[in-house]
Amino acid sequence: MNLLGITTSVNYSDYLEKSIPIWKANLSRVLVITTLADILTQDLANHYLCDVLTTDVFYEKGAHFNKGAAISQGFNHLERHAEAEHTDPLDWILFFDADIIPPITLRHDIETANIQPGRLYGVQRVHENGSRIPDGEIAGCFQLFHVSDKNAQQRPIVDTFWNNASCYDSAFERRWNHNEKEFLPINVIHQGEPGKNWAGRGNDAAMQKLLSERRTRGGWKHERIDQ
Repeated sequence: MNLLGITTSVNYSDYLEKSIPIWKANLSRVLVITTLADILTQDLANHYLCDVLTTDVFYEKGAHFNKGAAISQGFNHLERHAEAEHTDPLDWILFFDADIIPPITLRHDIETANIQPGRLYGVQRVHENGSRIPDGEIAGCFQLFHVSDKNAQQRPIVDTFWNNASCYDSAFERRWNHNEKEFLPINVIHQGEPGKNWAGRGNDAAMQKLLSERRTRGGWKHERIDQ
């Protein structure tokens, strides 16, 4: 099974340092997307022989942290390299977050779960203390799918028009019908506090403004950057 992982890490090298050895040991290839300025993440990813893509697309058009645009750029990067290197075409794709720690048996767990193309797979998140994090959807922290899936043919692969790190994954998840989505019997550890850094790590003022505007303006459609 060819498992290709794509993650973003901007000022998250302290989290990624705890998870990247396990991701690298379990996935066939790992692409880490970061900014030109984030040397710590670049050095860490290079140390573990990951592919590294540096880009500032996160901030184009005034976005706080356009994670969807970066993931789409990363996916295109893998597609181009597969063609240029005449390697096997892309197979199973896993979008995962840098602050997620998978079990050391991840590959075995996936291979024995009888996963099938045409479905979107997620996992159960738990806090570092072991308590469960309720997830109402298969969130972008772990989204596993086959590249041949009809729901994964749209390009860009995920939405690229949100000004923060939320929304793109929910829109991606909604492409699959309810009976086409499945949570695998796998627990992953979420480092830190969930739902805190959608505007980029350390950008607390923008994050608080984002949440306030969702309450006062209703919903999140105003967060599009192509209005």
